[in-house]
Amino acid sequence: MRFLYTLSIVFYGFAIRLASLFNDKAKLWVRGRAAWQEELATKLGSRSGWLWMHCASLGEFEQGRPILEAIKKQHPHQLILLTFYSPSGYEVRKNWAGADAIAYLPLDTPRNAAKLVQMVSPIAVIFVKYEFWYNLLFELKHRRIPTLLVSGVFRPDQLFFRSYGKFAQKAMQAFERVFVQDEHSAALVHQLALHVEIAGDSRFDRVLEIVNQEGIDDLAAFCNNARVVMVGSSWQAEEEAMKQFVADPRKLHDVKVVLVPHEVGADKMQRLKQTIPGSVLLSGYDRASSADVLIVDRIGYLSRAYRYCTIAVLGGGFGKGIHNILEAAVYGKPVVFGPKHQKFHEAGGLIEAGGGFSVQDTKRLNDKLISLLGREDALFAAGKAAEEYVRKNAGATQKVMNYLTERQIIRR
Repeated sequence: MRFLYTLSIVFYGFAIRLASLFNDKAKLWVRGRAAWQEELATKLGSRSGWLWMHCASLGEFEQGRPILEAIKKQHPHQLILLTFYSPSGYEVRKNWAGADAIAYLPLDTPRNAAKLVQMVSPIAVIFVKYEFWYNLLFELKHRRIPTLLVSGVFRPDQLFFRSYGKFAQKAMQAFERVFVQDEHSAALVHQLALHVEIAGDSRFDRVLEIVNQEGIDDLAAFCNNARVVMVGSSWQAEEEAMKQFVADPRKLHDVKVVLVPHEVGADKMQRLKQTIPGSVLLSGYDRASSADVLIVDRIGYLSRAYRYCTIAVLGGGFGKGIHNILEAAVYGKPVVFGPKHQKFHEAGGLIEAGGGFSVQDTKRLNDKLISLLGREDALFAAGKAAEEYVRKNAGATQKVMNYLTERQIIRR
């Protein structure tokens, strides 16, 4: 079975190379790995004693980030290697100051895995959430390198819970400790005879730090203490919904809308402005403007922008899945999102706590917004519940740090 897995990885690499001829993201994927050994050797230099964290993409990085920052704060001389699988993670964070070296993870073949582990010779490896590269795990297990999984989420349909997934179960034995987000995941991990601890999601710790970041002056000027519906990481469905919301006669006249699109290309911005007449771009915002709809055409603002809203709408819930809802909830904002949230444990938690609301379609989305905006008591209660949910679930980072220290993986 491991042979078939490796064969599928080789074919996958070939498919990506083929796709790179006409797909920009695939092109970045191929280009980033073209000379991975030479580039990694340059970044590592002659230094040794690396603690290595691997993240699939940007979302997983945000989960792992609080742990890396805690390590650097308590052990400033500890060398950290950060690797990414996806260009959407690497290209955004390739210059992040919190790591001493940042690189792409090469294709997971046995040869690449052996060479990679030999080059890094890590004191420990931390994988985030559900990054399972089996050849790499076999190599780490073979070399007896301490390997952890943090913020893990497990489902019964994953390969290592299948009758034909014996080789994957063996690879999972590389993990000496698995930190999971919930009891359901812990019960599944117990089936693999691994040491498991329910630690929660380290993103709760991360968003609590975001609250202390500086504001955004132009956005604050636009909102100006008005009631604001903010759509974070919006896709077409949410943008069409906002077009309907702005035109809805039930909408209160003093409510403003802020759109923070998932993509901010020039063509996209122009189409969005045409979709919602009278809207303005943040980059061209004039504080004398009377516009009630603002489009944020810059990246990196969303986590700080939520502080200015009254209600947050999370993009992706009518498509592949919602954006990070905790970034809004930590500010004490009610969060509304579409039905595609089942893979996000925190979404269910917020719904149960009373700070989150799931709607089945865009019409019900607008109905929910108008209903909440018409009831100050409901808004206050939902916002308070959202913030309390985040604060109650913080602490995963410290649990991981305690283990790293007790295990003497990191030392002062």
